[in-house]
Amino acid sequence: MQIEYEKNCCDLRWHIPVSVLLGHSLPEDIHGPYEALNCLTHRWPEERGEHYERARQLCMAAMGRRIPAEIVREAFVAASGEAGLLVLTQGDLTQGHDSARDAGRPAMS
Repeated sequence: MQIEYEKNCCDLRWHIPVSVLLGHSLPEDIHGPYEALNCLTHRWPEERGEHYERARQLCMAAMGRRIPAEIVREAFVAASGEAGLLVLTQGDLTQGHDSARDAGRPAMS
């Protein structure tokens, strides 16, 4: 599947990247909707929940400049937590994000 996107959609960035564990690698930072959509489309586990589909749809909307990129970040965090891929850093905890409770994952230093 080829992802069609508006010019400069790759420039959309979140203020704080989302760290995820994909496969057996080290945590990987996802910086915005374009990277998130590629991750969701090509590197996601086979088992997918409703947060996955919502995140995918919102990524495409942000790339079409229909919604702000930061809205997509929260959806991607929810999908990552649902899939057990979310990595919480000290930055997430000190920023006051509630992702630790929602994701059910321990924080990493």
